[in-house]
Amino acid sequence: MKKILAILLAGTLAISSTAVAFAGTAPKRGDVNLDGKIDIVDATTIQNICADLGNYSAEQMTAADADSDGKVIISDATYIQEIVAGLIDPDEEEPELPISAEVKKQGSQAMRQFSADLLKSSVQSGKNTFVSPFSVMAALSMTSNGAKGDTLTEMEQTLGAKRNVLNAYFKDYVANTPTFSVIKRLNAFEEEEEFVIGGMDIANSLWYNDNGMHSKLHPNFVSDALKYYNAEVFATPFGSESVKALNSWINEKTHEMIPHMVDVMPDDALLYLVNTVAFQASWEQCYGSYVVHKATFTDDSGNKTPIELMDSEEPLYLKDGDYADGFMKEYAGNRYAFAAFLPKEGTKLTDYVKNLTGERLEKALQPDTRTYEYVEASLPKFKVEYDDALSDNLKEMGMPSAFENGKANFLRMVEPGAASPYIDEVLHKTFIEVNESGTKAAAATVVEMKEGAAPVDPETITICLDRPFVYMIVDTYNNLPVFIGAMETM
Repeated sequence: MKKILAILLAGTLAISSTAVAFAGTAPKRGDVNLDGKIDIVDATTIQNICADLGNYSAEQMTAADADSDGKVIISDATYIQEIVAGLIDPDEEEPELPISAEVKKQGSQAMRQFSADLLKSSVQSGKNTFVSPFSVMAALSMTSNGAKGDTLTEMEQTLGAKRNVLNAYFKDYVANTPTFSVIKRLNAFEEEEEFVIGGMDIANSLWYNDNGMHSKLHPNFVSDALKYYNAEVFATPFGSESVKALNSWINEKTHEMIPHMVDVMPDDALLYLVNTVAFQASWEQCYGSYVVHKATFTDDSGNKTPIELMDSEEPLYLKDGDYADGFMKEYAGNRYAFAAFLPKEGTKLTDYVKNLTGERLEKALQPDTRTYEYVEASLPKFKVEYDDALSDNLKEMGMPSAFENGKANFLRMVEPGAASPYIDEVLHKTFIEVNESGTKAAAATVVEMKEGAAPVDPETITICLDRPFVYMIVDTYNNLPVFIGAMETM
């Protein structure tokens, strides 16, 4: 197996720390007079803006930042002149956006909303659901670097942010995410045990079918995968050996929590884009055997299942308005926490999830330590293995054209002159195990591309998760869920 050699062109860019906000109705950059096209009139308009001649709307000022560097200066006029002269294709060349507080804010908001939307589209009555919105978003964001036109617009709207914002966000997030580490310590019985400081291992890869039947990948697309996602890039004829290699790579990157992902890599497939996330952490305060007891879990249909509950007192009370109560239990290292929300009595879990939003998640994940002393929490031990094909989910979430042969526009993914690829499948598989010691979780996402055409007095809250609940592994620094699930049955 050989790696694709990608030539990266390095340039010097004068970049401000201001990011252009994402809006679904934002004009195309460069179209300053908002007439639907980019021409020399737009360059002249930018020159007038720079000379402080005339008044211009917020939409026009956004479009006037033609090179997406966060400011409007005379170089934007030059950039448009180069577009008009055919020297630059703005869809082929996109300057890197610097990381800023605004980029982090937009990325986190997008992640929370995508988390709510993905859970809503995946949850089914009577079935457990567990997904990693982080993994799915990372894989799709990497894919979006090959998209153009309406396909790119749909993907950006579904993911909740502009492509260059997502690229900068994921690059910064991974660079500042600790990996988990295992240390040895003595327990209460003076016995040596492993204790895991919480963290995530994140990996990305591209697998290209170089059987001689397919278009070559566009250098800019490969460059973006390397630059923003630190992707490993492999070229190999697809077949039984590539299936073994891909599954082995996923198994290794998920620390053997997802040993098998794909059964076949067909000859007519052009490319596989893969993201993996592996999480492991011990509880900050582990459960002793004396707080584990037998109980019964009752689902929304009245079915009862024997379970083991782990009791603890948790200082972090969560409240999702009048819809659900919850708690947060911290992992060692305090970067991550387990969060659970129990819908109010009489509310079915599917109905609760149906109305969940990113804005609600943001508020609900902020612990209320002022009005309650602690939560008497009961958490069940459980293990879930989940897999799903997300193509229909993503179509319903707003990006149908990406899956349509002949309509999808991924021409930035392949060299000029080739037919546009399209997404054939988005596969997602997850694993989680919660017990007395802590939590292990993993996710893998595979995108298969084919080529074609009010205050109260302090009191104690009791929350017993012996009926359906929503749960998450939360990055407490950024207040966002990297995994989210719905426990319908045991």
